[in-house]
Amino acid sequence: MELLVRRVLSVRSATAPRLGAGGLVFYLSDVTGVQQLWFFNGSRHDVYAPVEGRVGDYRVSKDGVVAVVVEGAGTRSGGCTSGG
Repeated sequence: MELLVRRVLSVRSATAPRLGAGGLVFYLSDVTGVQQLWFFNGSRHDVYAPVEGRVGDYRVSKDGVVAVVVEGAGTRSGGCTSGG
């Protein structure tokens, strides 16, 4: 039973993929223990912009601006341009 509980608690996910400027693929993942915005540039995966709190949602504009909604002590949003 203990092994089953550890396996369930170790499940991580990747959701909400979206294509960004320059072919970057953005997605949400909780692989670090807290849901963050990640990107894949064709050769590596990395956290796009580490934030305190859980990233609840994000948007990528056609001109490469990424807006992130962070859940936590109140909801706030911010943006930056994609460059990877």
